Amino acid sequence: MIRLGTYNLENLFDRPKIINLEDNQESSRLLKLADQLQKEIGKTTYDKAQIEQLLTDLKGYVTVRSDKGKFFVGQSKTKVKANGRADWDGGIEFIRVKFDDKQRENTARLVKSLNADVLCMIEVEGRQTLTDFMREFFPTSARLGYNMLIDSPIDPRGIDIAIAWRKSSLGILRSNAYDRTMINGREASVWSRDCLEVELKLNDGKYLWLLGNHFKSKFGGDTPKSIAKRTAQSQRVVEILNERYNLKQDYVAVLGDLNDTPDSAPMAPLYAAADLHDVFEVMNTPAADRYTYYYSGNPVSKRKTQIDYIFVSEALRPLVKDVSVHRGGMTAVAQGKIPEIQPMEGFTGWRDAASDHAAITVDLDTLEMSA
Repeated sequence: MIRLGTYNLENLFDRPKIINLEDNQESSRLLKLADQLQKEIGKTTYDKAQIEQLLTDLKGYVTVRSDKGKFFVGQSKTKVKANGRADWDGGIEFIRVKFDDKQRENTARLVKSLNADVLCMIEVEGRQTLTDFMREFFPTSARLGYNMLIDSPIDPRGIDIAIAWRKSSLGILRSNAYDRTMINGREASVWSRDCLEVELKLNDGKYLWLLGNHFKSKFGGDTPKSIAKRTAQSQRVVEILNERYNLKQDYVAVLGDLNDTPDSAPMAPLYAAADLHDVFEVMNTPAADRYTYYYSGNPVSKRKTQIDYIFVSEALRPLVKDVSVHRGGMTAVAQGKIPEIQPMEGFTGWRDAASDHAAITVDLDTLEMSA
């Protein structure tokens, strides 16, 4: 049997301070300002007063890096010298904040408790960070063969995807990070991070394909542009499946943090895809038991939502024997907002919870990883 899982870890060592606030609505407000600043510094002619006000509002969260030319006056970080984009090269940098040892230790405990043979790990800062995390918290005898395969060049906040495995021979791997498409009439990158494809060898000579994803977030507001981005991402996943796989014969799983609910327009292409199945549907899991995220900004009846997924091909569907949602490390559980769920020991609140997401695992019968 193989246990397959997906988990948004909310980073392993540090993350941008702007998305590491206890108040998600404040994070959203600041991200909108950061997006506005990004647009302003991309203009041909600058409204310096507007840029300076945005920098003041974002103090402690965002700074501007100059690689060539001068953006600021002298050593100032608030007074703008450049008159427009042609005067300098550089961009926005997000100020990062480190997690304390307790939070990182709790994240490791949650990962260990999943007992996954293969795990899609969302929000990993990079290969070296993942290696250091495993060395620090996982003894050699218990360490999985976790490996960061692609450091995505897209997300400036350093939020990447890893596919990890206990033991197997690695086959083909693909990054789709450079896919382009038309979104709202403009050519743009399809992905927010990547759709990472990894082939792992099984002991019967067959292969298990994983397509790890982290779709566009709703942080900063679920705008028409955000919805269009996630829809394009979902559509591209289906295109990849149709171009490269025979889902009736191939063992394929699509998994990750897709940042939208099953009834949303962006998720429709995946649910409509032939021979692709949500594992909750396969197991007839009640809708109320599928939630992987708690969003306090929603009305009470809609705070528990599913935004994390594992889809399997028709070839894998009959092998699905059990599906579990692991909520003991969630921030909302540690805070007592979901009183029917007992937090893991040592998880007491926002500062030491592993993630605001739950993990999902699915057991696939008869399959074994190759040695």
